[in-house]
Amino acid sequence: EKCFRSLYGNSASLYRKHIGNGGKPGNLGMAVLVQETVDADAAGVLFTMNPLTGNRREMCINAVPGIGEPLLSGEVTGDAFTVTPEGHLLQQQISEKPNMLSTVGAIPVPENKRRWPTISSQRIMDLVEVGREVEKYFGCPQDIEFAISKGRISIIQARPIPEKHPKQDNDAGLIDAYISRERERLNHKVVAMQQGGILRGNEAIFS
Repeated sequence: EKCFRSLYGNSASLYRKHIGNGGKPGNLGMAVLVQETVDADAAGVLFTMNPLTGNRREMCINAVPGIGEPLLSGEVTGDAFTVTPEGHLLQQQISEKPNMLSTVGAIPVPENKRRWPTISSQRIMDLVEVGREVEKYFGCPQDIEFAISKGRISIIQARPIPEKHPKQDNDAGLIDAYISRERERLNHKVVAMQQGGILRGNEAIFS
């Protein structure tokens, strides 16, 4: 019942306002999807093309140890890997990982593993292969959420990467992509603050 009522919550209303639906009650409908939580050793996001530049010869992976919620909510940056569609590593950025989220809550990462890459080169190759298959199935570049448990990759969801992203690497395109991404992140943050009672107004203005 709580899940169905969220159709009229702040987050859903904000989303409808953004896509121009208008939110008329007669037009609304909702399905509830129930999924098992994967007790992940690692999780993250795979973009089958570079979402900042639109480069189809680059896949981008962001990953964290444990369940992926801290990465998806923007709490942590995670490790970042840029690879070719053949799986050749072009660039990597390894972050400090003091904690990870498990099905029992946040737990500390062993101190000697906090600067280790979240996923191995073999797992990167496996993810690239999965990414190619998912993109081929849907026929366009994909934004894929994944979880890895005991070496098995589970696809949590896949959705198209919007074609509004620039096709070449240039300053204006990078700025537009950054602003678009930050607007979405800040919108989620405002909704969370409204739901937590921190913000009480009906509207938030970013300056």
